[in-house]
Amino acid sequence: MTDTAKKKIVFVISWLGGGGAERVLVDLLSALNPARYEISLVVFQRIGVYAQAVPGHVALYDLKKKTRWDFFRIVIELACLLKRLGPDTVVSFLSYTSLAVVPARFFSFRKMKVILTEHGHLSSQLSHERWKWLRWFLYRTCYDLADLCVAPSAGVAEDLVRSFGARKEKVKVIHNPVDLAKVERLKEEPLRCEGLAPGAYLVAVGRLTPDKGYVYLLKAYALLAPHIQETLVILGEGEERKDLEDLARNLGIADRVFFCGFRGNPYVFMRHSALLVLSSLTESFALVIVEAMASGTAVIATDCPSGPREIVTDGINGVLVPPADEKKLADAVFSLLRDPARRGFLIENGRKRAGDFDLRNILLRYESVF
Repeated sequence: MTDTAKKKIVFVISWLGGGGAERVLVDLLSALNPARYEISLVVFQRIGVYAQAVPGHVALYDLKKKTRWDFFRIVIELACLLKRLGPDTVVSFLSYTSLAVVPARFFSFRKMKVILTEHGHLSSQLSHERWKWLRWFLYRTCYDLADLCVAPSAGVAEDLVRSFGARKEKVKVIHNPVDLAKVERLKEEPLRCEGLAPGAYLVAVGRLTPDKGYVYLLKAYALLAPHIQETLVILGEGEERKDLEDLARNLGIADRVFFCGFRGNPYVFMRHSALLVLSSLTESFALVIVEAMASGTAVIATDCPSGPREIVTDGINGVLVPPADEKKLADAVFSLLRDPARRGFLIENGRKRAGDFDLRNILLRYESVF
């Protein structure tokens, strides 16, 4: 196939931090065939743990955002860039980015397909915003003007339709992918973390933000600590780290809780853990559940909106508990720790379920909309 026959795709994201959406984007960029696609990536800021993970065949453009007031400059510069690149399709990752992509397409005076991918349960997120009515109006307008909206779960898709007026025919569910081959390789690396022994800890993975429900996880662990030997390992960074460390001290469990920060290879921690515990209050998909299943770990997750219930069949390949309920979370963890046969059953079924989200399968669904 000649270069002139390649389909031109421009991906746009604000930055390349350690979240699930950023990881999905990097995996997609790596998996797309450069013989078929001419791929560009535009970032508002070239920062974040995945900034060095962008494949070499991807043309990378940094708009050098410094303050929130740079947003208007970014829209114009993005419009000029889209006019110059002339893509067939532009794909926005994360809702904030969508606010720039839609007007940039208009000001580029170019015809191109615009796909907005939403990686959060947006109405839940906006409930904490000071100017939520303005954000609601802007997002509603963006979804109306886009050619297609991609949601990682049926719950997110329903939220876009119900709360933001997105038309059902313009919303498509494409689950987040996991590169199972990469997980299989990385989970076999040595576990390098002083003080951790295989099977002697619980693990939680995700950014340290309020919507991840770590407050309830720490309270649940405080209830468990006198009765179990397993420590608690939390992988991730975020604005809540100091508050959570303070809470662990106040609960008297600081010496048994390890805040290990962001890890590029969480799979080895998952593989050697007794359980993975997801305590989220809201999710878009909960990619970490699939990663844990692929790593050979039993999963306990909150039945929050939205995502976990679309992955986990309660009692078959994982355990679901109500969100924001430390007592029920603690009971579920204690019960599963004391039942190795049940854990083995969940692990076996979890491995099978993880195969449904393999990157190779999900990539075909993304290619069908490009």
